[in-house]
Amino acid sequence: MMKFYLPAEFKSFFLFFSLLILSVSTKAEVFTETAKSSNNSRAILTPMNPTSIPSLRTNLSFYSNTGNIVLVDGNMVRFDNSYDPGVDLVDALKFSNINETFGILYGTTSLVLDCRPLLTKADTIFFKLAKARKFKYQFEFTAANLDQDNLAGFLEDQFLHTATPINLNSITIVDFEVTADAASAAVDRFRIVFKPSAVFTNLTANVVNSDFGVYWTVANELNIKGYDVERSTDSVHFTKVAYKPSSGNSVTPVRYNWVNVSPPEGYYYRIRSTSNNNVIGYSNIVKVKLNKNTSLIYVFPNPVIDNTLHLQMKSMPEGKCSIRLINNLGQVVNTSSFYHLAGTATETIQPKSKLLKGLYQLEISAPDKTTTTIRVLVK
Repeated sequence: MMKFYLPAEFKSFFLFFSLLILSVSTKAEVFTETAKSSNNSRAILTPMNPTSIPSLRTNLSFYSNTGNIVLVDGNMVRFDNSYDPGVDLVDALKFSNINETFGILYGTTSLVLDCRPLLTKADTIFFKLAKARKFKYQFEFTAANLDQDNLAGFLEDQFLHTATPINLNSITIVDFEVTADAASAAVDRFRIVFKPSAVFTNLTANVVNSDFGVYWTVANELNIKGYDVERSTDSVHFTKVAYKPSSGNSVTPVRYNWVNVSPPEGYYYRIRSTSNNNVIGYSNIVKVKLNKNTSLIYVFPNPVIDNTLHLQMKSMPEGKCSIRLINNLGQVVNTSSFYHLAGTATETIQPKSKLLKGLYQLEISAPDKTTTTIRVLVK
């Protein structure tokens, strides 16, 4: 009798090897434990529990009329640099089932087992789901040892135009439905894309007055929980000094800022991102530029972005403050007021209409009746 180690959920494997066993001669072949290898993934028989090899197993099930989950097919990707890209003898072809046939598409070849090199932040797993019926289905993704710094995985649904985060070291459940719409049963509807969890396109830190302003931009935000502002005196050992929650999922650039009030000089800053499933990413490191401004009131960032002005005030008396924003034609384009508590504070000014690019004058009338005028550039 021939003995094989195969993932239990692969129904195509059972069919293939059952036919193979029936086709061989009656002479028995026995593979013993010594035929296994604990350090070579290309061996004839791999260990029964090869947990150290990064992998992604995907089960496909449907919901029966009674609400039960019925397993119908599955596949697996294993990642190791001992594997070659492309299709070779360590991969396993996908054989067609009577109904749902769920494989991994590599070029024009459908696989049930895909062995490929270790993940990078530009990899994609293309699925091929054929013979899907008008059912409610469920994917169960079981990932092992795929997590790495700033690497995120998303299941992209080209029918619904959604991107669902995949946990890279645990189980993720995703439900979907095949409807009367033919596009919902497209064989190439699903794929998993891997990309950086957060892409920082700009990080700057400047001194304004005796404060340090830190500004950063994220190219797009998907599944990000928030950002830690970290500070260092030697650019090696960093300490968290502030936290900014994510503004939510966005496919367009998102900008953030934070003011470090009256710190000692000579600091380095970086941003640490954390996703909702705890993927960590880091920005580049910047050092504060020393361009001192002695004003007790200033706008940051300046130039202004996102139609929002942040007004930083230091050592101001308590009371009502009034502001006017005047364009370069002398027209008042925005007025507002706020109550300032004594000391240092930040006030956010959101004009009622979209500001055109150009120079503006921001007039601030303080509680002590003094007026401060600040030149503001809007980009």
